[in-house]
Amino acid sequence: MVVMRGVKLPQPKDPSALRRLMGALPRRGKGLLLYLHQNADLDAVGSAIGLKGILPHSKIGAHQSVSLPAKQLAESLGEVVEVDPPLEGYRFVLIMDTSNPSQIGLEEPPPVSFGILDHHQETYTWPTPHIYVDPSASSTSEIVCQYYRLKRTPVGEREAKALVAGIVGDTAKFRYASPGTLLQVIHLLKGAGITMEDVLNTIEGEEYFNYSRKIAHLKAAQRLRYRAVGDQVVAVSVVSSFEATAARVLLVAGADVALVGNGGKRRRSKEVRISARAKPHLVNLGLNLGEIMAEMAPKYGLQGGGHPPAAGMNGRSEVPLSRILTELQEEILRRVEMLMKGAGEGE
Repeated sequence: MVVMRGVKLPQPKDPSALRRLMGALPRRGKGLLLYLHQNADLDAVGSAIGLKGILPHSKIGAHQSVSLPAKQLAESLGEVVEVDPPLEGYRFVLIMDTSNPSQIGLEEPPPVSFGILDHHQETYTWPTPHIYVDPSASSTSEIVCQYYRLKRTPVGEREAKALVAGIVGDTAKFRYASPGTLLQVIHLLKGAGITMEDVLNTIEGEEYFNYSRKIAHLKAAQRLRYRAVGDQVVAVSVVSSFEATAARVLLVAGADVALVGNGGKRRRSKEVRISARAKPHLVNLGLNLGEIMAEMAPKYGLQGGGHPPAAGMNGRSEVPLSRILTELQEEILRRVEMLMKGAGEGE
């Protein structure tokens, strides 16, 4: 057993609630769909593959699309993620890593029995008793790990790779991981007899940094607009794909906060997708992008939320994307200025 002095494995916020949710699912996953948000990321796909180790007859689906790293993960592990499956064909739908219906293309909850397993701040009240949400968890994958321990079930090699990949994705390669989360990863690696190289090979591969992604990142830099408060830079840009990774690239390039909107074909259909990322020093100061996105999204008829360092906004809106990005930039600048003043007064 791996021991780190003073560090404990992350525990379920409410073990009874987690057991109740899982107890409501069809036995061994027969007739069960594990349904993921649009452009399903590593945590969404990783947590679903991990949970499928306990519910082997379940199927995995995603709304609209699967992100490139998550697609690489699924293909490497021999898993099929069906895009836009018909929900009515299932006995039960477990919506994973999703904070509101718009992320799965619905204005209302699905027309079948459903449950929620998520780790985002709650921005929507799902009308179901079958729900487990723990915002203190680093990822939905971490919650699935906790359920394995509740069942006293060993995690197989395939599932361990998927769950570690999910944690890697939602902690920005451990940048935001707690000691407990790191210990959880060590347990998964050691228990399954795998290495981090094994995990990274499943999500990177030859296609991980492909031509389209490179061009999207370069265009994000080319179209960048920035404003600053003090020495803190808030940058905005527009791309037609890969907005999440483009936002991370802008942080590496020098921005302290990056907002990247999707301005391609989706905009012509009035669809909006915005990714926001912030550096750790501002998050530690109190900046919470998830809060900002959740508060401002309704103004544009959108849904928003996420975590302090990484958040998003999506949906259909009549408001021009440029205006939304400008107003988000102004609000973030305002909050950064307040936090900086507060920190100065506290010294």
